Amino acid sequence: MTVYGSREIEFEFSEDGGGEFKPSGNVVEVVFDHVRRGETERAASLLAASGPDVGDHLIREAEIGASQELWRRLAKLFAAARDVGRAAKCAEAIGDHELTAGFYEAAYDWPHAAEAFQRAGNSRKAAEMYERSLAFDKAAALYLEAGDHLRAAECYARAGAYYHAGHLYMRLGRYEKGVEVLQRVDRMQKWFAESSALLGRFFDKTGNAEMAMAHYADVVRSRPLDAATLEVHHRLALLLAGNGRADQAARLWGGVLGVDPRHSGAVEGMKLLGPGTALKDGGDVDMLVLPGEGQAGAAPEPPRQEVAAVRVDFEVLRQLPMFGALTLEELRAMHTLADRVSFAPGGVLIEQGQPGAALYVLASGSVAVEVLAPGKPPVKVATLGQGAALGEMAMVDEAPTSARVTAIEQVAAFRFPLDRLATHLATDPRAGFKVMRYLGRILSVRLREANRAIAG
Repeated sequence: MTVYGSREIEFEFSEDGGGEFKPSGNVVEVVFDHVRRGETERAASLLAASGPDVGDHLIREAEIGASQELWRRLAKLFAAARDVGRAAKCAEAIGDHELTAGFYEAAYDWPHAAEAFQRAGNSRKAAEMYERSLAFDKAAALYLEAGDHLRAAECYARAGAYYHAGHLYMRLGRYEKGVEVLQRVDRMQKWFAESSALLGRFFDKTGNAEMAMAHYADVVRSRPLDAATLEVHHRLALLLAGNGRADQAARLWGGVLGVDPRHSGAVEGMKLLGPGTALKDGGDVDMLVLPGEGQAGAAPEPPRQEVAAVRVDFEVLRQLPMFGALTLEELRAMHTLADRVSFAPGGVLIEQGQPGAALYVLASGSVAVEVLAPGKPPVKVATLGQGAALGEMAMVDEAPTSARVTAIEQVAAFRFPLDRLATHLATDPRAGFKVMRYLGRILSVRLREANRAIAG
């Protein structure tokens, strides 16, 4: 039997070996009969062998007053036939948002999956779907709602919302990445003053007075003095006073006290300058000259060089074979995903029999891979060093880990949480293909070695 259009066709053989196709009934009616009798597999087999218009006919027939139960059975039918797009439409018809979202996800329809997960109240999954559909701004907002601030920061950065990304990176203690993205905010962009203030605070706290003053000055020169910029003026005045620029500091504190006459910092600052220092009018920021700059009215200085965030371990990551095929941008994205961890000798990276939670890539040191058996001493099966990938099987299946991995000496490693890594690789399929291809080669090599060992 075969199917042509919405008609079921059977080929009848004649005695001479020939034969002809003959219609044997309406496929849509036959499928509906199987569905109503609960014969899902038979209906799915017939549907899968049909043309795509049969599925459309089934949906249209159901739209004419089908019960909730019939819609559920149709969803089950389409799922069994692996027609997940139409299964999603059936689930949507009965208002089952979580089921709808799952089907849309399976159909690679990320935007509809995101909307369905959102309706189901699953912010985390909705964020993943928006990220896969490259709607990074929506993904970031939902990751925040779900409490995953790191993923939110990554999505804000990919959406070009550098201030929001940098602010989150700073809060998470990822200062190098925070400095890097905050410096991408252009002077003409909305969040330039806020980004400069945040950079100023960072350099101020880390003892880089020159850079702190430069970024504080960006705020002072680009935004009027008000309650929002008051503290920046005060902090810049403190730094200028410490650099012997009492006149400049007095001008800034004069502006602060003009807005808030009781500002304790400005009051104390003027006392530190000494009784002979006159309070200046703080309104003319064009008169502000920082150490190292020319005098007011002079030819402009060359543009300030941005601070490059020095990532000490980035070169280590770049040299690892696992990431050898990645482009620089792909490598930077992977570097952002990784947590840098260390283990003392004897520390356990992976415990046997536990669910795999992360992929480790050794940056330095060596580890022992041991197999444990009840009542027997551990059996060491391998010693691995820099560049080795550990826990990669968890990217392939969800089975418990098959060995224990412990540090032989002090170990530094990149730890990639699997849920975060899987989501990222799904949104960047080219990088995902390169990483998975490398892991496939590792598994292939290990399988060959095992086969040779068995063969003796």
